[in-house]
Amino acid sequence: MALLHETLGPGAELDLHGTRPFAVELEPDAAYRPAADVLADAPRRERLLDAIAAEAATERRDIAATFAAQAHAWSVAAPMVAALLLAGRVPVLDVEAAMLADVEATRGPRVGARPGAAVVAGAGAEDALWAALASHLAVLAPALSAATGRPEKALWRVAHDSAAQAFTVVGELTGRRDEAHAAWTRAAARAPGPLQGRARPVTLDVAGTPEVVLLRAGCCLAYRCAAYGEPCVGCPLTPDDERAARLAALR
Repeated sequence: MALLHETLGPGAELDLHGTRPFAVELEPDAAYRPAADVLADAPRRERLLDAIAAEAATERRDIAATFAAQAHAWSVAAPMVAALLLAGRVPVLDVEAAMLADVEATRGPRVGARPGAAVVAGAGAEDALWAALASHLAVLAPALSAATGRPEKALWRVAHDSAAQAFTVVGELTGRRDEAHAAWTRAAARAPGPLQGRARPVTLDVAGTPEVVLLRAGCCLAYRCAAYGEPCVGCPLTPDDERAARLAALR
């Protein structure tokens, strides 16, 4: 258990403008359930889709499904990536070892690990990351697709983007940009079939200031929601020559 704490602990302390960028619990309590049980809970899934649709101001459940897959993948990948970059090893948060508790709809669940969950270091760490993420998507994607009509392939694609985002964000928060980008390049090359993609972080000149943006592999369809209005800066639908100006306007 001590090793698990030492592995997850540094990432649990990360701060993004006064908030935690992802929700990880070192000692899951009664609010947590095994991930396999949570993902099989059809009423919870329906409540989640309704909550996400309301928050995004859309009636399209396929968009809600995309957001749900994206947030869930982030919740699983981010603490593992933080551990990899900060501790040199990953906790195995696959669907059998992870514990989940709900938080805000679009942020995904809070994640914890069962006592005794494995920790992997060295060459197997990246494979453990992908295997854990794949174990969740193998359950989540078919269920969301059946409930909303969103193709499973699209749901796996946003999971790839969430993993890439985890490397990008943790690299920025910890001052390890180059290390994180190199780690993502290595990890992406090892991604299994359905989690393969072309997401990559790039540095843009934004009004004279270099800023990192993740160029995503897939579109999350946010621009079709009233709460948004146009494709994200890193969306594949956004022309490359417009990204810097769009980001400057957002800033």
